[in-house]
Amino acid sequence: RWVHGENDDLPGIRVDVWADHATIALDDPSLRDLLAPILARVLAHPGIETVWENTRPTHDDQREQPAAGRCLAGDEDVDTVTVLESGLRFEVTPRMGLDAGLYPDMRDLRRWLQPYWYGKRVLNTFAYTGAFSVAAAASGATRVDTVDLASTAIVRARRNFELNGLSTDLHGFWTEDTFKALDRFRRGGEFFDIIVVDPPSFARGPDGVWSVEQGLSRVLSGCLRVLAPGGWILVATNQGSLSPKEFQKLIKVASLKVARRLRLIHQGSPPHDIPASMDFPESRYLKAWVLEG
Repeated sequence: RWVHGENDDLPGIRVDVWADHATIALDDPSLRDLLAPILARVLAHPGIETVWENTRPTHDDQREQPAAGRCLAGDEDVDTVTVLESGLRFEVTPRMGLDAGLYPDMRDLRRWLQPYWYGKRVLNTFAYTGAFSVAAAASGATRVDTVDLASTAIVRARRNFELNGLSTDLHGFWTEDTFKALDRFRRGGEFFDIIVVDPPSFARGPDGVWSVEQGLSRVLSGCLRVLAPGGWILVATNQGSLSPKEFQKLIKVASLKVARRLRLIHQGSPPHDIPASMDFPESRYLKAWVLEG
């Protein structure tokens, strides 16, 4: 991330660079006409082939389906590009902005987990395009089950496996609601050594509205029922309005419900290119805990 809003003294502006393609995201659509052309001229230099502007609508009811951005410079026919993270290849779509297909703020956490995947059975829920699944499989996990409600996300997860020479036949890919998948695994007597739980902050699905405040304890309870004794569960949220104290309370509610004692063994944080200004506490949005149970 080249520009991280208030934390880089540029409020409302984010700039991500994917290989040699840049994406501008503005916090408010009203900034588009004023700032986007200026930023495009700044970014358009020999190291950058295309510049995209992708600003999400302000209201949540307009954000359900991410929209492709507009090309400000370069070749507008560019679709997907391949980027490297810790030696692994991922396919991203720069024109989709913050929905490009890989969340850079979890990069260091994936790197921290690298020595611990070997020989483990892994479940990745709300998996999106499967970055944690690829990291686990590439580091020797015996089987990785990847679950996401969106079929397009599962297709892209499979593609990321293929980009890294990983067999998709040895692992599971499920276009399925996470709650239904967890119940299916429980009824089948299946258990996992490491479970990843990184749900969206807010979403609408076939069973109604999801919010992390209302749903996190429930999904964690389901995960703990299929967590092997002594297993690890990674719980993460980027909901900035949820305080660490409230986050801990939701986790505790889940552990008490299923009578599983948990121990915190690691707290993840964003990498250096996604800093948090001391004058802007809201930027410390990410809560990512690895727990043993």
